[in-house]
Amino acid sequence: MAAAAILLPAQSRKLDIYWIDVEGGASTLIVAPSGESLLVDTGFPGNDDRDAKRIQAAAVAAGLTRIDNLVITHFHGDHVGGLAALSKAMPIRKIWDHGESIEASQPNGATLWKDYLAAAGN
Repeated sequence: MAAAAILLPAQSRKLDIYWIDVEGGASTLIVAPSGESLLVDTGFPGNDDRDAKRIQAAAVAAGLTRIDNLVITHFHGDHVGGLAALSKAMPIRKIWDHGESIEASQPNGATLWKDYLAAAGN
């Protein structure tokens, strides 16, 4: 019986998915069994950093001290706007996007694109 207990696989972590209400766009945090994290979108800017604070609270509840991977689906304010505040609140290792933004040619889009590049780097 002791030999059988040794052969049982160790209890593994589970895949955790958190949907975060960011008042418009949605933000989704996925934590893999390995502990690596993936965040999709960051919500709106402003409102006393409401969306970034909600994301950070979910990350802390998930036991995270950083975001390993962030995917920005597109460059509208409700998807990328919270990045600047979130990047100040907790480290983000890698940011993934689809490349240069067509929205940058729009009046509000140019500001979002500039803010995104400032937070994301190259």
